[in-house]
Amino acid sequence: MSIDIAGDVLPDSTGGQPRAEGGIQVLPFYIVCDESSSMAGASIDAVNDGIIELFDEIHSNPTVDAKVRIGIIAFNDAARLLFPLTQLSDVTKIPECVASGSTSYASAFRLLRTQLETDVAQLRQRYQVHRPCVFFMSDGEPNPENWQSALDNLVDPSFPFSPNIVSFGVAGAQQAVIAQVARWNSKSGKKFFFMADEGGSPGAAIKEIIRFIIQTIVASARSNQAAFQIEDGKTIGGTGPDEGQVTTFVIDSL
Repeated sequence: MSIDIAGDVLPDSTGGQPRAEGGIQVLPFYIVCDESSSMAGASIDAVNDGIIELFDEIHSNPTVDAKVRIGIIAFNDAARLLFPLTQLSDVTKIPECVASGSTSYASAFRLLRTQLETDVAQLRQRYQVHRPCVFFMSDGEPNPENWQSALDNLVDPSFPFSPNIVSFGVAGAQQAVIAQVARWNSKSGKKFFFMADEGGSPGAAIKEIIRFIIQTIVASARSNQAAFQIEDGKTIGGTGPDEGQVTTFVIDSL
C-alpha cells in the first residue's frame, strides 16, 4: 500500500526576516528522546548506539549531509539541548543520553519551540527550508502536568515554524498518549505514530526505530519524500516491517 500525503505550504509570516531565494534546500530534523530513569540499561544504550549510527550514515553520504540538519533534544525532569541543529559533517564530538529522573513532556515541547524559533529563522537567511520534522520517542507515562498545552502551542497553525511530529512508543508508553503527540500538517488529518511490541525487548525496538528514522531521513534528502515502511499505528517488532507496507508523504516548504 502506498499513500501520498501532500503537506500544507505555510505563508511567509516571519515578521520581515530575510528569506533566501533559490539555492540549496535543507531539511531540519529533530530527535526528541526520553532519557528518564525508566530508560536505564539496554534502552538508553540503544539510543546512544543509534545516535552514532545516525551520524555515521549521514556523514558518509555527502548528498544527504549537504541537505539535512539534525538536532537532538533529550528530556527527563527537564529538557536539554543535547545537540544543536547542525550539518553532521561539522560534528567533532557525538553526544550521549544519560538515563535519570522523571518524564516531562511539557519541557520537551517548550524547548523544541524555542529552538525552532531560533534555528529555522537562521537557516532561512541562507537556504530554502522545508517544514521541520520531529521524531519523538518515549517509553513511559508523562508527568502529571499540562503537556498538552505545550504541545498545542508548538503545533499551533499560527506558529510559522510548526513542525510535523512522528511519535514512537516503547516499553511502558501508553498508545493513546503516543498517538496524541503525533501531529501532521495535512488537510487529510493523517498522522504517524508507532508502538513497539509489548513482549519484545525495549533495546531491540529502539534500535529498529533508529534505523527507521535513518532510512526516513535519507529518503527525504534524496527525493523530498520520506518512505515510511511501517503502517500508521502498526507495532514495531524485532523482525522488521512487512513487505509492501509503504507510506510516503511529501515534505512541504515553509
